[in-house]
Amino acid sequence: MVNAKALWESLERKYKTEDAGSKKFVVGKFLDFKMVDSKTVISQVQEFQLILHDIHAEGMVLGESFQVAALIEKLPPTWKDFKNYLKHKRKEMKLEDLIVRLRIEEDNRQSEKKAGNYHQEAKANVVEQGPAAEKELSISMSDSSSSQLSARAQNFPPMAWSIPGETTSGLIWSIASTVLVE
Repeated sequence: MVNAKALWESLERKYKTEDAGSKKFVVGKFLDFKMVDSKTVISQVQEFQLILHDIHAEGMVLGESFQVAALIEKLPPTWKDFKNYLKHKRKEMKLEDLIVRLRIEEDNRQSEKKAGNYHQEAKANVVEQGPAAEKELSISMSDSSSSQLSARAQNFPPMAWSIPGETTSGLIWSIASTVLVE
């Protein structure tokens, strides 16, 4: 007759080897996981959480700060700016807080798409023309559906700030602003 201890050891030998294989599989799923633009971020966050749950169920432990950093790194390519914003935050964030922020950001992006808001980009350039006494400052907002207006004023009185080693009496200012055309 076989006793309970022998049966238990037999079961352990059989399933311990499968356990090592399943750990490798779960780790592979974690490392290969990358978010795409074709699905919602929140649905992909849920997939990521399931993988984290599987890792925990296998007895492996990942610290919360590691989970947060990994989730930020796995955001889709169109979220590049938000990803950089999150990476540069000094205060440590919990996973729940990150998910709330991602949900808010995704809702904002969806409402902007529905409202038809236009992405605008601000630029400022200082351009030297002719002698050193003559400078031009150009500020523009660009948009696919905008036109630009320019206003030029010469010989403004010196301002509170100045270009190092230069005077402001010879500056020529050119300012362009964006006007949305409907």
